[in-house]
Order: sequence, then structure tokens, then C-alpha cells
Amino acid sequence: MSKYTTKLRFICETEASKTESVGFSDVDEVITAALPHIFDFDFPIFDENYRVPLETKIIRHYYTREIGLETYGLWKLKLQTKLNEIMPYYNKLYQSELYTYNPLYDVDITTTHVGQKTGENTNIDSRTSERSNSGTSKNVGNETSADTNTATTTGNRNIENKGTETNTGTSKNSATRDYQRDDAYSDTPQGTLNNVRNLNYLTNARNIVDTEMTNESGNTTGASASENQQNETNQQTVTGDNTSAIQRSNERTDDFLETDKNEGSTVGTSKSTEDYVLHVMGKSAGANYARMIKDFRDNLLNIDMDVIRELNDLFMLLW
Repeated sequence: MSKYTTKLRFICETEASKTESVGFSDVDEVITAALPHIFDFDFPIFDENYRVPLETKIIRHYYTREIGLETYGLWKLKLQTKLNEIMPYYNKLYQSELYTYNPLYDVDITTTHVGQKTGENTNIDSRTSERSNSGTSKNVGNETSADTNTATTTGNRNIENKGTETNTGTSKNSATRDYQRDDAYSDTPQGTLNNVRNLNYLTNARNIVDTEMTNESGNTTGASASENQQNETNQQTVTGDNTSAIQRSNERTDDFLETDKNEGSTVGTSKSTEDYVLHVMGKSAGANYARMIKDFRDNLLNIDMDVIRELNDLFMLLW
């Protein structure tokens, strides 16, 4: 029974329209019926669906405790004031507890990139090459050729006169004879004699005409018997030397400058769009799983009990 004020259970049974105290089996029914009458005021709550569960925990925790104020009305005033003072802070804690995460992951990064890139590219290609060549070539040569030609012409003439001749007077006899011969030679020692004999390849070919003139004169008187036999041998040798010397000189100078120049330019405009989402989640290399689990346990909060303990001053500290 109550000693100083009244127990919270009696207030709940009265609000639930009970005429006498009930046992354990009816406690839930009494609390459910009494909540709308005890908490008939407003206080901030992070979620309206959690208002009744929190109120039920408060009543059930102090169900057998005496209120710490003189009257029920004064107690309700203090209860309303206390809840309005502490609940804004605890609502933030409730909201932080709603965040779900993997305690074994310490990296969870999402990067969203949306961007456009516009650029202008200009390429200029300039290339110049020069080539210069300067040179002089000179050929000097002497060429000497010597040819010796020898031609021999041999002729025999037999004259035989027999008879008796009486002549008185003067006689004169003149005779002219022409001899023709051909002269052919080649100054190319690499050739063959057949080319010369067959007149196929010749350096020089000549036709030579030799003329011989004979004059005879005498005085003849009387008669004579004579026998005259004359043998004439004519041999003519012609020797010719042909020597030629040729000097050739060839000199050439080449001097040129060649230039090749190529210039080009390319101008272009590029536009690109980059949209991507990068999500990195997991454990970093320096983290330890045992430490991560311990930290997770240490950060667990029983916010309902913190709110209930905040209301402890509204009840008698003796029981």
C-alpha cells in the first residue's frame, strides 16, 4: 500500500475504471486502457507510431512506484514538462539509430559525376628538309695510236724483139703505166685479221694509183740484125707511218639545293559527356575485424532506458 503519496498502479486502475486492484494477468489491459488518460498531452516524438510503445514502457517501469508530487494533477504537469524538454534531444538519437550499416565495413563511398567537357584541339605540323649536293668530276685521258702500213707491188715485164731493121734517123719512145692497189687497215687491236681481209671493219681504206712514165730516144743508121730480149722487174714498196695522239678532257660540276617543306594544320572541336556513379564499399587494409565488432557493441544505445531514467525524479526515491 502507499505510504507517502499514491502508486502509479492505482492511478492507472482508476483511469481504466477499475473499482479494485487487479493481478498480474490484467496489468497489460489496465496500462492499455489508462494510457490515453495519463498521456492526454502532446510531446515531440520522432515517429508517431512509436509514441504508444514508449509510453507503455514508461508506465510499466514505474507501475509500482509512488509519484513524487503531492497530487496526480501536479505530477502530470511535471511529466508533460519533462518530456517536452528531453525529447528533442532523444529524437535525434532515435533517428541516428535508424541508420543501418555493416559494422564490418569501414568504407562506403559513392561518387556521382555528371559533367560535360568541351575542347578545341589545334595541331600544326611544319616540316622542312633541305638537301644539298655539290661535286665536281673531271676525267683527263691521253690516247695515242700509231699505225705502220707497208705495201709492196711487184711486176715483171718480158720484151723480146728479133729481126733485121734498117733505120736511119732519130727515134723516141715514151711509155706510161698506171698501177692501182688497195690499202686497208684497222687500229683496233682486239679485232681479228678476218675483219680486215673481208673488209668488214676498217679504220681506213684507200685506193692508191701509181703512175710510171718511161722516155727513150736515139739515132739509128744502117742495117742491123738484132735480137733484143728485155726482162724488166718492177718492185715498189710503199711504207707509211700513221701516228695520231688524242687528248680527251671531261669536267662536270654538279651543284644543286633541294628543299622540301610541308606545313599542315588541323583544328577540331570535341565535346564529351561524362556521367558515372562510383560506389566503393568494404574494409580498409588497416582495419581489424575484432576491433570493429567491439566498437560496434560499444556504440549500441538503449535510448528507451535513457528516457525512462530521465523521469526518475518524478517518483519517490523510497520504495
